Amino acid sequence: MQRWLDGVPVQLEAESLADVSTNVSLPVQWQSQLEIVSKLGEGSFGKVFKCKVLCESPANIYVSVKLITKKDPKVRKEIMILKQMRGASDFCVSAVGSPSFIDDSAGYWIMFLAVTYWHVLRSAMMPYMNGGELYDLIKQCHKSDSCMRSDPQGRKDWSKLNPAYTTPYILGLFHDIVLGVEALHKHTGMHHIDLKPGNVMLNCQGKNCFAAVIDLGIACDPRREGDCGLMGTPLYMPPEVYRQNKEGMRHPARDVWALGVILYQLMYVRTPPFFRDPRKLIVSYDVDTDPNIPGTKKVDTLVMQML
Repeated sequence: MQRWLDGVPVQLEAESLADVSTNVSLPVQWQSQLEIVSKLGEGSFGKVFKCKVLCESPANIYVSVKLITKKDPKVRKEIMILKQMRGASDFCVSAVGSPSFIDDSAGYWIMFLAVTYWHVLRSAMMPYMNGGELYDLIKQCHKSDSCMRSDPQGRKDWSKLNPAYTTPYILGLFHDIVLGVEALHKHTGMHHIDLKPGNVMLNCQGKNCFAAVIDLGIACDPRREGDCGLMGTPLYMPPEVYRQNKEGMRHPARDVWALGVILYQLMYVRTPPFFRDPRKLIVSYDVDTDPNIPGTKKVDTLVMQML
């Protein structure tokens, strides 16, 4: 992060400030139980794979397996947070076989089982997600002229991308994200501090989808002095982080700001003005004068309150 603040070019949106990429095979202990079907995505500390369960009936049971390649205390902390999040919602998460956590030469492996009912997940766990990242869905809208140019007030018209994607539907996905962050804050006392569309996964059963927060690699504990420091993805860090305000950096409003930026991206055609140069513009950003926010609907008020 400090290198970026010093002017070294880095990716500002899709990835965090420390990505690792490794080609690996499943641990020997799991090779008779699981088979990798595809890679679902990558986070700041590793990769997530969709795996088919070979030892259970019915046949179409899948788990998500996360490989965390960077072995340091922060990764151990992520594992502990995931354990604390068990039981935080009505989503049933259980390990297939034993062990559910393996430490080998490739990194830390974590396995989770996901039920297939779309409406029950409401936490920051790691289920199998078949809909990809929210980041990819946003890119689909950006590539569609009708999604981007149909509304005279500068709002995205998601229904032009898919008739099922009404504004309430998209806001429902955002609500899922908020509930996941709320569960993280409530059940662990931790702050995510790397919320962004690339760290939101979608699971869809037909037209019904839900969203879930992933990647707790740099989650911080505000109760520990200095734990919530200068970390995150530049476009989603609030002004207090750029100012290195100690009280602001450990306040839960840090996650609220990032959620506000995500909602902004879901609602409006234009990106926030500070996306042009976050290092210079976020600290001086005034949401009250933002020309991209029409200010005519309740969701506009919500965006303004979050930013």
